[in-house]
Amino acid sequence: MLEKNINIQSVVKILKDYSDRDLIHEISNNKNITYLEFLRKSEEFFYFLTEKKKLIPGDKVIIKLENSSEYLISIFACFLGGFVACPIDKEIPNNKYKKIKKILDAKYEVNSFYKIKYFKKSSKRLNAQNKNLLCLIIFTSGSTGEPKGIQIKLNQYLGSALSFGKLAEYDNTTIIYHCLPMHYNAGLLNTFFSGLLCGSKIVIGPQINMVNLFKFWRNLSFFKINSVHIVPEIANALIKLNVDREMSDEIQKIDKIISTGSHLYEETKDNFDRKYKKRLLSCYGLTEIGGPITLQDWEDTFEENSVGKIIKNISIKIFNKKDLNLVYVKTPYLFDSYLLEGGKIQKPKKTKGYFNTNDIGEYKNNQLFIYGRKKEIFKRGSEIVSPQDIENICRSFKDVKDCAAITTDDINKGSKIYLLVEYKNNKFSTVKNLNLLKKFLEKNLKKIEFPDKILLVSKILRTSSGKIKKSDMKKMYL
Repeated sequence: MLEKNINIQSVVKILKDYSDRDLIHEISNNKNITYLEFLRKSEEFFYFLTEKKKLIPGDKVIIKLENSSEYLISIFACFLGGFVACPIDKEIPNNKYKKIKKILDAKYEVNSFYKIKYFKKSSKRLNAQNKNLLCLIIFTSGSTGEPKGIQIKLNQYLGSALSFGKLAEYDNTTIIYHCLPMHYNAGLLNTFFSGLLCGSKIVIGPQINMVNLFKFWRNLSFFKINSVHIVPEIANALIKLNVDREMSDEIQKIDKIISTGSHLYEETKDNFDRKYKKRLLSCYGLTEIGGPITLQDWEDTFEENSVGKIIKNISIKIFNKKDLNLVYVKTPYLFDSYLLEGGKIQKPKKTKGYFNTNDIGEYKNNQLFIYGRKKEIFKRGSEIVSPQDIENICRSFKDVKDCAAITTDDINKGSKIYLLVEYKNNKFSTVKNLNLLKKFLEKNLKKIEFPDKILLVSKILRTSSGKIKKSDMKKMYL
């Protein structure tokens, strides 16, 4: 099947062709859902939305549920009906949620699936015949500012999902462990729809966090998982986890452990490999691009800052803008538009057909290298300083658990660099450790990279996708 030709009818055919095969196993209730059962439940929910709620193609549906099969059924029912699915973080702060609701002006909100009675088939036909219909609005994480709605068309989304599934080598032998939030792309496209389109099985486990790491490993072993996506923060926590030889051996049996969501530092890759004899694979992408742009392969040379090979049908160009080498992407999976406050629509800006990722990088040896975000770059005099480089060095210090390099807003007038540091085992109050850290940084950082001030904090705030909430940290500490 060609990625550019896939549509909702193609997906329905896959669900029917694999009818008796398990698509989902939900650990929380020990429930299996076959490919055909998933289709039937999605159809029934589509009829509920059409006949009970009187929705028409183009209407927006907020989906605000815990990770579950019902979450995925709700999404696909919207695809079938030509409705626009708007997945929202269940734990979103109320003030931010009110802003999003106002922007969306949704016709219906799915927040308690158990109250919904399925409607059996009626004379209503599926409405998603037009591949140019919008199917999703995914809000950015808001790590550096206010979130905005990214509007995606159905054919673009499905094409990207199939491309990634092929690059990840998903097939009917693949068992994917789903432990990421379903409200953002890695938890929908990478982990579910890519697997579905390739005939894989998805095991839905608890959303991974710092307190259920042992359960995470046990589930990987018990359900014979051979592919899993995690975020770098979890990878670092797993490195520090005390595991026995048996558990370590089980980890080695997993075919692909893919890191997504935020930058994966080379130190994390090396430490993970050293502990578990298993390579972490970098996956790089943007929701605006339809999701993934690259994925590392086992055969790739694991060079520092490499994020792997380019997905099929995507091309990369590097444009120099104001002494910065920025990564531009040309893709058939590009998002349609941003949805802004007041219902305003902003179309993506392109240069010679290429979209600016605002990431700094280079393309060489058939691999993409990412060095940081343009808006996070510091300028000191005429020299450019990357916070990613500072953070990478700082994290390598033995007592540092996490850190964030942040600057003041006025970056062109000699702004100061603040390094926020979270220590391991609550050692952040000790002056001795702070002095040791300063000496370490003086030895390993360039003079121009050295922070003006080091602030010891109890917690580095991150989004559910693992990105540092720099705007929130700035408000709290600067």
